Amino acid sequence: MPIISLAVAREHLRVGAEVSDARMTELVNGAEGIVSGFMQRPITGEGGWQADAIPAVVIEAIKVAIVELYDNPGAPLVDEDVLRVLVGYYSRPSFA
Repeated sequence: MPIISLAVAREHLRVGAEVSDARMTELVNGAEGIVSGFMQRPITGEGGWQADAIPAVVIEAIKVAIVELYDNPGAPLVDEDVLRVLVGYYSRPSFA
């Protein structure tokens, strides 16, 4: 089950039925993957948060990523500085 509902994603993008549910699902799933990958941890499930305890800044980071995926479908450029500000506190350190 997606962290952000299709209705919330549509409202955030200010789109309606002209964007299919399938496309909205792709955007939401992709955005959640971007944020999870940036944090190097799952958002929900083992190692993540309970669905009702996800920090608001994580939700906002997902919304930022949804906008970027929608606006630039061929080459999304989610600003890592923005993600760092929003969810850097929750990220696992990288030693690579």
